[in-house]
Amino acid sequence: MRKSFAALAIASLVSGPAFAANTISESMSPGSMLVLSTGGQSMANFYVSALDFHSGTSLDQKTLTAIDWDTTYYPEATAEVVDLCFYEPYQAEPARCVDIAPNSNGTSTDFNDLRFEDGVQVSIVHGTDQATDTFIYPEGEDSVTLVYEIE
Repeated sequence: MRKSFAALAIASLVSGPAFAANTISESMSPGSMLVLSTGGQSMANFYVSALDFHSGTSLDQKTLTAIDWDTTYYPEATAEVVDLCFYEPYQAEPARCVDIAPNSNGTSTDFNDLRFEDGVQVSIVHGTDQATDTFIYPEGEDSVTLVYEIE
């Protein structure tokens, strides 16, 4: 019995601190886009609240490890550009945006150095500079999965 406890204690020291991988996933349509002579923009906004985290972890430090994203596109748009933007908790302006492609998916680790807790917002922003003077509509939905660790 004593040997098994010692072996377990050594194994836990060798393996390092325990981190649990967790995810928050959301999907939504970015909505219609009115494209005037100056272009147009529409976005899908994803908000993180305290309710998105596991019960009992509100005071635990959380570290973002990746954002998996999947974008839709606007079939009538020409020269569509898409940005993935990360807002630190309760901020009105994004801390950082990176270019991604319309109608594609991928994983970004570009925001891992930023603060991650309730109040964070992630946006997928669609835009075009080509005037149509009409509303255009997305083909589907945008989605994000925020992958994080609780320390």
